[in-house]
Amino acid sequence: MKIRQKFFNLPFWGLLIALFCTSTQSGYDQARQEAWVEQMFRSLSEEQRIGQLFLIAAYSNKNEVQYKAVEELVQRYNIGGLIFFQGTAMKQVQLTNRYQQAAPTPLLIATDAEWGLGMRLKNTISYPRQMTLGALQDDTLIYKMGAEIARQLKLLGVHINFAPVMDINNNMDNPVIGRRSFGADKEKVATKGVAYLRGLQDHGICAVAKHFPGHGDTSRDSHHVLPVIPHQRQRLEQVELFPFKKAIQEHVGGIMTAHLQVPAYDPVPQCAATLSKKVITELLKKRLGFRGLVFTDALNMKGVSMHYQPGEVEVLALQAGNDVLVFPEDVPKAIAFIKQAISNKRLDGQEVDERVRRILRLKYQMGLHKWQPIATQSLSKRLNTSQARLLKQQLFEKAVTVVSNEQCLVPLKNLAQLNIACLSIVSRTTAGPGASSAIAINDEVARQGNTASVFSSTLKKYAPIVQHTLIREAITSEAVKTLTHQLKQYEVVIVGIHDMNGSRSKHFGLKKEELQLLQSLERDTQVILVPFGSVYSLACFADFKHVIMPYEDDPGAARVVPQIIFGHLSAAGKLPVSISAVWPSGRGICIEKLTTNE
Repeated sequence: MKIRQKFFNLPFWGLLIALFCTSTQSGYDQARQEAWVEQMFRSLSEEQRIGQLFLIAAYSNKNEVQYKAVEELVQRYNIGGLIFFQGTAMKQVQLTNRYQQAAPTPLLIATDAEWGLGMRLKNTISYPRQMTLGALQDDTLIYKMGAEIARQLKLLGVHINFAPVMDINNNMDNPVIGRRSFGADKEKVATKGVAYLRGLQDHGICAVAKHFPGHGDTSRDSHHVLPVIPHQRQRLEQVELFPFKKAIQEHVGGIMTAHLQVPAYDPVPQCAATLSKKVITELLKKRLGFRGLVFTDALNMKGVSMHYQPGEVEVLALQAGNDVLVFPEDVPKAIAFIKQAISNKRLDGQEVDERVRRILRLKYQMGLHKWQPIATQSLSKRLNTSQARLLKQQLFEKAVTVVSNEQCLVPLKNLAQLNIACLSIVSRTTAGPGASSAIAINDEVARQGNTASVFSSTLKKYAPIVQHTLIREAITSEAVKTLTHQLKQYEVVIVGIHDMNGSRSKHFGLKKEELQLLQSLERDTQVILVPFGSVYSLACFADFKHVIMPYEDDPGAARVVPQIIFGHLSAAGKLPVSISAVWPSGRGICIEKLTTNE
């Protein structure tokens, strides 16, 4: 498209020359790539070629024994790549340089950075989770986030990001996807996922859409068991597959498979989609026309590992049509099994060779044919720029959602006449070691810099507010009674609920006593409720008239909510899930369109 636009206004002969030159250059680059791929391929033994199929785990928060073990695997078996998990940015770069220099063939470096480097590395930026981004009405910001995450990944020498999640979270009891999804609407999941992957790939990072054919409608965790998706093909084609089809149309570089059973495509009992030829080869590659690399989900997850021994599961994954084997439990055993499977014709050796060539092509495209050590100077400063932090704040500003504003209380008016309190409900960990009782009044909420303290201090910039704090673990009936009496004296009580969890089965970490307190306050004064947690926790607050959803317990969100309450910002976000899902009672929600105070 860009080439056509560039050449559209050229004179006829200029157009022909330009097209010829472009075609010649493209052909030249293609020839150089194929020459490098073939040279590398032919230099490898059979065992070394098989080693290229593996992406093994690496950590930058371990010890020398573990680092040496990874290095020895890379050298001994010519491992194709690494997937980095927890640690620090500086240590990861140092290890990447070390492993690349030890590798017989340059390594592909991957990571899970769904919401940025902060998902894995200390002292780096965590962008909003995908469910939060599902509330955005401007997807250009998601593209910009993808571009910024790509910039940061390249500073670390990373080539592959296992993102975006293209699962539609249409099951509110989903224990493994949840906030990692853009929401429950297939169109929005698709368009937002495409914006993210474009941002990554336009800026040099291979995106990997996951978890095919869709992990959203299950209440079981494939890290521990093999979930079953019971729907018929028509439903799967119309819903679960929809975002993946859009990603394929956008030429996503990779797709990660899911460890779940889909009987509509493969009725074999206990057969995970990852190990199903009908799902990977017949559906994904042939029917949907995917031409990129197919990555397994981690092969140490119980969804596949509980049914097969190490080595056998890798053979089955290759038989199914996967290209890259992620997080194997036993590399030497897996290589031995694969060699034997090729020897006895369980695996087609030519197909395996072609997968190796495809992996080598990606390495060339990622610049690994001319790899240079990664610079470490001023790394933290280059990663955590002011522009990167500003983008995070802009994302929260556009995501925070006013869910209910029945009496048009928000934004607050006539501040001089209002007596306002803030109640922060926090865990003992957040409250800090100085918290000696369940209730604190007009005191610091917690350690400086956490979400509760940022929320409280930002509110106080707009009006004189009396701070109250309730420590969840210390709640007693007497404390609830005392606090209720104190707070009923105020015309408005702004309640920030912090330190929630994402599990509906565990009531999002809420205690019965705190819900009783909030319900009592709702009857006797005007409450603005702000649950800093899962959007599905709104089901606990269906009877509250004024509710603002920040989606996450993050200081970025905590800075936005007060600005909406006091009219400095408009409320721009919309719920990424249906209101009936979070408020099953179907209570009518009368929401005034919010604008900033003049």
